[in-house]
Amino acid sequence: MRSIFKYTILAVLCGLFTMQSIASAQDKSAPPPTGKPETIEKTEKTEKTDKPDKTSKGVAPITLKDLAIDFPEVEEWEKSEIQKYPTEEMGFSINYESNRGGRVTVYVYNGGKKKIADGTADKVVKEELDKAKEEIKKVAGLGYYENLKELKNETATLGGTSGKNKVLYALYNFDAQGKTLTSEIYIFGNKNRFIKIRATRPRDKNEIGDKMVADLLKEIDLFFSN
Repeated sequence: MRSIFKYTILAVLCGLFTMQSIASAQDKSAPPPTGKPETIEKTEKTEKTDKPDKTSKGVAPITLKDLAIDFPEVEEWEKSEIQKYPTEEMGFSINYESNRGGRVTVYVYNGGKKKIADGTADKVVKEELDKAKEEIKKVAGLGYYENLKELKNETATLGGTSGKNKVLYALYNFDAQGKTLTSEIYIFGNKNRFIKIRATRPRDKNEIGDKMVADLLKEIDLFFSN
């Protein structure tokens, strides 16, 4: 847990630097960091190797085959390279960024669990959401977020009314770098893995930003429905 929190704090520092750069160039605020094993720094190209990382006995590995997953290209969003984390438990992630300051990060990992049921019924999915929420509070406690407010905590559908994947959902508003931001967490089980999505965007662009995020989430929902 300490190592995960360490990566969260590093992500915060990288994220705040990114926000300052974008604000200077475009007078727009990039979203701040995201929780476990969240990072909003630019991803580097994945190192290619024929040898998968070592895994704990009995834990389903996240292999190099997973790293080759072709995440969808979505209009108005720039897709990053896949970011592989140091351990199999932490898995990998991919960022989507908009020129309006929004960021959506998708995390695929097993958290060291031997079995993760699809959907939201498995208690380990609820536990994973609780961890993500606790990490947001820790980051706020360090002073990187101000006026943190949890607005929703419920079960939802990832792709909206026509979506396929039921998710556990939490919604926050907070202030960072002089901007009011909205940040959402979506978590569900999929093929013996956790899928966690963090979507953060400036609150003052809510109509455009909300629609852009909704369109992106529909594509991600379809992707994980196949």
